[in-house]
Amino acid sequence: MTAEAIAHGLIDALTEPDPSPLMVAVVAVEGGEMVEATTPEDAADLLFEVGSIAKTMTATLLADLVLDGTARLDDQVGTWLDAGDNADITLEQLALHTSGLPRLASNAFDWAGFTLSDPYAGYTAAHAEEALRAASREEVGTSAYSNFGYQLLGLALERASGVEFAELLRARLFEPLGMTGACVCGGSGRPRAQGHDSGRPVGHWSDLLAGAGGVDATATDMAVYLQAILSPPERAPGPAIRMALGPRIDTERGKVGLGWQISAAGLTWHNGGTGGFRSCLAVDRASGRGALVLANDTSLLHLDTAVMAAASGADPRDSRPAPAGPDWEALAREVGERIVAADWPAVEAAMSPATAEVLTRQRLAEAWAELIAERGEPTTWTVTRATVIKGRTTALITIDHTDASTDLSLTFDEQRRLVGILVS
Repeated sequence: MTAEAIAHGLIDALTEPDPSPLMVAVVAVEGGEMVEATTPEDAADLLFEVGSIAKTMTATLLADLVLDGTARLDDQVGTWLDAGDNADITLEQLALHTSGLPRLASNAFDWAGFTLSDPYAGYTAAHAEEALRAASREEVGTSAYSNFGYQLLGLALERASGVEFAELLRARLFEPLGMTGACVCGGSGRPRAQGHDSGRPVGHWSDLLAGAGGVDATATDMAVYLQAILSPPERAPGPAIRMALGPRIDTERGKVGLGWQISAAGLTWHNGGTGGFRSCLAVDRASGRGALVLANDTSLLHLDTAVMAAASGADPRDSRPAPAGPDWEALAREVGERIVAADWPAVEAAMSPATAEVLTRQRLAEAWAELIAERGEPTTWTVTRATVIKGRTTALITIDHTDASTDLSLTFDEQRRLVGILVS
């Protein structure tokens, strides 16, 4: 497929059969040719939230600071953070997700003013350091994805350099590469795309600790970034990009670089998701092929699969989700009924063990109580669809409340265990 065919195949895969109110910006590289495409056309200059793709940028900053002697990979976070007994965690462990820290901080939902609609808005350095001191680390050295770890990494880099994180990104990555619109949380002043969840408008996320996912960028910005990943420049930040891309550890799913995942098939990639946006970037560095999608609706669960297919040279349109079938819809109704009834022990029993460690009964109860206080008691609810993508089934439940409505997304693994709950 040509770059143009890949780009338009991605748009077809993500916008059919119902594109409204979706905005999709795609970049495709094949055979030395790069094509950018957006739908609608006026989405080209808008900022999208790139989510956790920002982790690759944070890791590149780490590499850049290492190369200029400001920091070392084996530096301990206790040098800059009030870490208590966890002061020996290294910057490299944070970047590789091998620190043993949990996916989310223990107090991620427990601070004054917390809201589901903007969950990181008031999460400060003091909150993060408090959670770091209290953290119980498990399986240190084993790769286990940690959003919390990258919040800490960004904070540590800021303190090590004496420069605010947003300025570090601008001066060491965005400006040298020519990513003129990229910024932290809308900070460039450019217009921002409206985020959605299942077609319903949602607010933008703020992020005081932006190292884990607080970057906004246009399609053109990300085209520049994609090209720099495929062919790092000789000048800065090219050496730092090359250092970050290099695989450092092996896992069951492939290899891990500084911030980057490297699949068993050889794709270097990362994805992202916020309250109203989804994104994915994947490249086959050996062939020079790459694909990127930014979308303003977080419910596009097949986006990653489509991008990975495109980067592999396959037709992304073959990645469209398939109906899951009545058995899965029945399971979704059963779990949905338990959630609406606030039967948290039963919800916990439906989860995988790893999910239950994160989504504890207490966290679920507190989040649900906040939702009810905001939107009123549930009146009616229904399973609107259930689709399967690469062995995982996601069901969307629409809940009507006395004052508003809620979209509840439930994800199940192949063993029919609940592995994800998203409320919007």
